[in-house]
Amino acid sequence: MSLISKIVQAAIVVAAIGGIAAAAAPAQAAPYYPPPMPYHMHHHNPPPMMCLTPWQLKGAIARAGYSAIRVFDGHGPFAWAKAVRGHWVYSLKVNACTGQIVSANRDHPIY
Repeated sequence: MSLISKIVQAAIVVAAIGGIAAAAAPAQAAPYYPPPMPYHMHHHNPPPMMCLTPWQLKGAIARAGYSAIRVFDGHGPFAWAKAVRGHWVYSLKVNACTGQIVSANRDHPIY
């Protein structure tokens, strides 16, 4: 056997052992990235506050004697609504947490 064929055989043996060692090596875990913060925490904005759902607000307004109620979301402690009482349409400012009507402005008659 010539010197070149021995070198080639040695290279093949080294490559085979290296391949086996690489295959048997434990897998490395991916780096840990913490979950992203919610948008409002990252930008220091408070989340929108809505204590009662629109359905709960409608119930509170209906108990105050109004009908045909449409609630508009408000960002903060108040929500706004349009409702009918008697023969008038009212614009209502409602406490979003308690459902209490803070102010009622008569808009126009329903006729």
